[in-house]
Amino acid sequence: FQDYALFPYLTVEQNVAFGLRGLPPALRREKVRQALALVQLEGLEDRHPRALSGGQQQRVGLARALATNPDLLLLDEPLSALDAPTRSQIQGDLLRALQAFARPVVLVTHDIAEACTLGDRIAVFAQGQVIQVGGREEILRHPASRAVAELTGGRNLLEGRFLELRRRTLLLEWEGHTLEAPLLADFPRDLPRGAPLHFCIRPEHVMLLRDSAEETAGSEINRLRGVVVDETPRGITFTLAVRVVPPSVAPRRAPIQLEVEVSSQVYEVLELKGRKEWTMAIRPSAIHVFRPA
Repeated sequence: FQDYALFPYLTVEQNVAFGLRGLPPALRREKVRQALALVQLEGLEDRHPRALSGGQQQRVGLARALATNPDLLLLDEPLSALDAPTRSQIQGDLLRALQAFARPVVLVTHDIAEACTLGDRIAVFAQGQVIQVGGREEILRHPASRAVAELTGGRNLLEGRFLELRRRTLLLEWEGHTLEAPLLADFPRDLPRGAPLHFCIRPEHVMLLRDSAEETAGSEINRLRGVVVDETPRGITFTLAVRVVPPSVAPRRAPIQLEVEVSSQVYEVLELKGRKEWTMAIRPSAIHVFRPA
């Protein structure tokens, strides 16, 4: 349960002005006006909190904090109590308000999508320790460890075996398949062949190929046969569970699955509902190998 700590007997204007009591009345009114404009609450100055929606109450609380022009603003799970449609709308309003605020803001959240929408830089914490700091793309595409990948919604967290280094890439073996991945700058050059390597593949970066695309495919590196065994609609996307078909030379093991995420449009264009067997193609840049411990 989240409480915005608004005074129920004060109006919106009076709540926002609460921290400005030492200022001259004219300046106080101007700062309240500016703060309410930032959060798009003009015209609601005379309402009481009970007459506001949850999203509007959230914005009043934000306006009250912004009105005092603090040197640093801390937002602790600011949107967690809102329903999904309201949260989506408030995120946009909050982002615009924070950009206009132009001061450092620390946002605490368990939602990686919220962190990526509102944050310029992201710090990932685990057990009270910072385990990675970076921009959105760095955190999502190049997690420093398996723990970071798990905390940021990573799926397809896998283990393979090192094969060889190339000029800018490396080869690894996974379930009888050869995969090529980018070579990390700090990757050890003396890693023995067959050493275990942990890596991840984001579901949205796995491509499903039509027959025509398969016929023109040259190298078998980063191409796998698979069978769709389950699908989950998620509104504008579908999450597919694809059982990987091992090469004929691979030893028999328990079935391995990859998660593949496609847009609803791709799902319809490829007629995925009527076809289960596919070739999956994975760009080398979509495979992130964690540095060996």
